[in-house]
Amino acid sequence: MLLEHPGLDPFEPELRRIAELAFTGGLKALAEQGLSPGDLERDASAHQIFIRGCHAGFDRAQADIVKLIVSLEEHLRAVQKGRPANRNEQLAILRVLKARQLTLRRLVDAILFQVLYPEHRAVRYFPTQDRMQPIDPRVLQKTAETAARLNGEDPMTFHLLADLTSVAQVGDLVCVDRSDPTSIGVAVIELKEGRVNELLFERMRDKPGPLSEEDLAEIARTINPDAAKQARRMERQKERALNFAAILADDKGHSALLDRPVSVEAKRHYVGDYFEAIGRVWQRAKEQQYGVETVDRCLHLIAIKSEEGKPHGRLGFAAHTAYHLVNEDAECLLPDDAKRPSELERVAEMGPGLINLAHNSLTDKMGHSPFLIGHPELVMDLLFERVFVYLYFDYAKFFAVAAEHGLTLEWVTDRPPQSKTVVRNPILGSPQAYGVRLTRNGITDSVMILEGFFRHAISDFTPPNDLVKVLLDRELRPSTDERTTPSSE
Repeated sequence: MLLEHPGLDPFEPELRRIAELAFTGGLKALAEQGLSPGDLERDASAHQIFIRGCHAGFDRAQADIVKLIVSLEEHLRAVQKGRPANRNEQLAILRVLKARQLTLRRLVDAILFQVLYPEHRAVRYFPTQDRMQPIDPRVLQKTAETAARLNGEDPMTFHLLADLTSVAQVGDLVCVDRSDPTSIGVAVIELKEGRVNELLFERMRDKPGPLSEEDLAEIARTINPDAAKQARRMERQKERALNFAAILADDKGHSALLDRPVSVEAKRHYVGDYFEAIGRVWQRAKEQQYGVETVDRCLHLIAIKSEEGKPHGRLGFAAHTAYHLVNEDAECLLPDDAKRPSELERVAEMGPGLINLAHNSLTDKMGHSPFLIGHPELVMDLLFERVFVYLYFDYAKFFAVAAEHGLTLEWVTDRPPQSKTVVRNPILGSPQAYGVRLTRNGITDSVMILEGFFRHAISDFTPPNDLVKVLLDRELRPSTDERTTPSSE
C-alpha cells in the first residue's frame, strides 16, 4: 500500500498536518484552560471545552480533506485519460493516488469513530454495499459547504460528510450531537436540490406508507417519467435512514449490507485494545530491526523494520517467526540441509494466517482505522512502510484459553446451507472450517460463531481475553436440530 511516488508531490507532510488538526483539538483546548482529560469525568465545563476543541479541529480537518480528495480525484481522472509513454508508470501513479484517497477516507472514519465513542457500534450499520461510494467532486464540494455552515452554527454538534468516509452510505451528512455528556444523538441528513426533488419531497413527506404503483404513475404523469424513478430512490433512502435510526434506538432492524435482520443483545461489551503492545513491538523494530510480542497467549505480533534495498524475505521471516511462536517447543531445522525442506513447508502454511496490520486496517472498512492507534509516529511508520507489523491469531491456543474458563470450542467444517450468503470461504488459519461451535455448562449453542467474531482481534484490535469474556456472557440458543445455524457476529 504505497503512498509516495517520485512523480507526485510528497504526501506524508500533508497527511501529518491534517491528522494533527483532526485529533489534537480537544486536548489542546483543555490544556489552554489548565485542564486534563481526567477533568472530563469531574467537570461539566471541561466536557464543553473538550467537545468545542474537537469540533473546531474536526471541522478544519474535514474541509482540508475535501480539498485534497477532490484534487486527487481530478488528478486520477486526468491520468486515466492520458496516453502515457510508460503504461507501468501510469498504473503505479494511479495506485498511489487511489491509496492516498483511501487513507484520507480512513482518517475520516477515525473521526467518525471518535465522534460516536463509546457508541461507535453505529459504524457497522452505515454500509449498504461492499464497495465504497465513488467520489463526485461537485457533490462533495456542495455537501461540504452545507456541513461547514451547520458546523458553524452549533459547535457541540458534528456534521460529517458521508461520502468522505469509507463506511457511511446512509444519508449525505452524519449528524452527531455531543452537547449532553451522558448521551449521544445520532441522525443522518439527506440533502436534495432542484425543483423536481422539492416536489417529490412535498408529496412523500406526509405519506405514511410506501409509494404505490398508482402513486408512481401519478408522479410520472404530472411531473415526468424520470421523476418516478427518483421517487423510488428517495423512498429507499428514507427507508434506510429510518432503519438506521431504529437500530440505534431499539437495537433491532435490518442490515442492508448482509440483507438480514439485526438484533443487538441488551448487554453491552466495552472491550479494550492492545495498542500498547503494538507500540512496544514497533519500538523494538525501530531499535533492533524486529520485535515480537504475544497478547493473551494467542495473538502474535511481529514487527520488522524496512531496510533499503531489501524488500524480499520480509514475509518469509514473519512466517518463520510465527511458526516458532505457535510451535514453542519445535527446534529450528533450517540449519540442517536434510530437514530444512520439511520446516519450510510448515512455515509456508503459516502465510495465509499472517495479516499485515496497516494494509488490513486500511482495506477492512468494517474494522478500526489505523489512525485510532493514536501514536502519530507509529501510524506514519506503518502507513509509509518504514515498519511492518504482522498479526497471527493462534486458534489452538485461543481454544485452550477458552477451555480454562469452562468453554468448549470446536471447528465446524460443514458449511450450513442457510449461511451460504454469509459464509463464502473457510476461516483463514483454520482446518478448512466455516465456523466454531460453542458449548458452555453442558449446553451447545445452535448458533455458529463465524469468522467475523475472531476478526475483532485483528481488525478491531480486541484482546483475545476480551473475546473470551464475550463468549462467557453469550446468550446460548440450544436446539434439537443437529444443523448449526450461522451467528450474526
